[in-house]
Amino acid sequence: MKNNSEEFKNRLKDLEKENRILRKDYAEKSRNISVIVPPELQPLFDIAQKTVGDYFTNLKMDPGTGTIEINDQRYLLVRASALSKDFSIQSAIFILTEVKQKHY
Repeated sequence: MKNNSEEFKNRLKDLEKENRILRKDYAEKSRNISVIVPPELQPLFDIAQKTVGDYFTNLKMDPGTGTIEINDQRYLLVRASALSKDFSIQSAIFILTEVKQKHY
């Protein structure tokens, strides 16, 4: 019984830590210098960095519903590999096969 209690407490601790990470202020990351440029270009990049950082200050992620919102716009998280050529070709073949079966 003690072992299950210890496991439960450890799991709870891990989940609370993960929850804190998911809820943290993502805008903090945008305040770091993201690129090093020649001094004469720095003012332009500072403005760009502030603009992008401001856009992401209203980032909301809800793992419970699987939603990502930035400035009340919903976004879809997609792995880069899902956009590969092979995936696109296989998707097109699947769709064409489905259309052909339904209409012919």
